[in-house]
Amino acid sequence: MRFFVTGDCHGDLDRIYNWINRMNFNNFDINVFIAGDAGICWRKDKRDLKQTIQFHEDNYDFHIWFIDGNHENFDVLKSYEPDECGIVNISPHIHYIPRGTGLFIQTDTGVKSILCCGGADSIDKFRRIPHINWWADETITQEDIYKCLEHKKDIKKVDYIITHCCPYSVFKRYAVYLITLTGIDQGAVEHESELMLEQLAANIDFDKWFFAHYHVDKQLDDKYTCLLNDFIEL
Repeated sequence: MRFFVTGDCHGDLDRIYNWINRMNFNNFDINVFIAGDAGICWRKDKRDLKQTIQFHEDNYDFHIWFIDGNHENFDVLKSYEPDECGIVNISPHIHYIPRGTGLFIQTDTGVKSILCCGGADSIDKFRRIPHINWWADETITQEDIYKCLEHKKDIKKVDYIITHCCPYSVFKRYAVYLITLTGIDQGAVEHESELMLEQLAANIDFDKWFFAHYHVDKQLDDKYTCLLNDFIEL
């Protein structure tokens, strides 16, 4: 069984399908984590979602695990009930991981722990329409952070943190790489979610932190990696 993490898809699952086909994994069970903005639950009409699910189930047997970003239809996501482990199973092979959920995965190098916290602030929300292409639920809340910090009781050190945006201090330090959308007044951009993630960075010991959102592939240092199209094996 092998596990990978990648960045925003915005509904373009062909990117993952094509990569899987190119890699020719043979008999390995493949699991791909999408670090937000998967776009699987986006349109209000569930017919598109059903078509996506049916295509995936008919043609592929690998698992997609996604956290929410700032471009998700939260009305649709909230219409599903989580299972006893807190995972929302959209289909047998497509799974949504709510904020504050901890997972354990079995890799070739042993059992690894993962902490997930989706959410981010849309820098162009002034252009968007509530409950059509923007949801206030996108922003990380203090309750989300409390759920994440609960895992400190059980895990001394987390192997991987997967979020959509990054802590604000990381954004400020590497802004030259992370500010990729031009034409937006950066002084007017809200950073509430990034500021919330500062509490995780300060209070949880971790090995690697993967995030997306900024539309660039860049390993920033030995701990933080921003993803868009790259696939990193966990």
